[in-house]
Amino acid sequence: MLRLSLQSSTDCCRKIALFGNLSGAEVNLLAEEGRRHLAEASRLVLDLDGLRFIDPAGLGLLRSWAGSRVCLCGGSAFIRALLAAEGLEVRET
Repeated sequence: MLRLSLQSSTDCCRKIALFGNLSGAEVNLLAEEGRRHLAEASRLVLDLDGLRFIDPAGLGLLRSWAGSRVCLCGGSAFIRALLAAEGLEVRET
């Protein structure tokens, strides 16, 4: 199960905290919400501190957003290792 929580919102940036697992159908939920927020703001920050697991589909979604207007921050050592293995940069919170 994945829960998304809007932490802050301005015209230029939205910050969303992720809690739970980014897997299965939940990947589509994040994809839809991410697209919606990116249509309304120029930058999206995903706070990964509450994330416990990311499956291959979730990693693929995050990889597809790499180099765009999406910034990944936080996350446990496990989450950061998964993302590093995919070549994804994670910033400190």
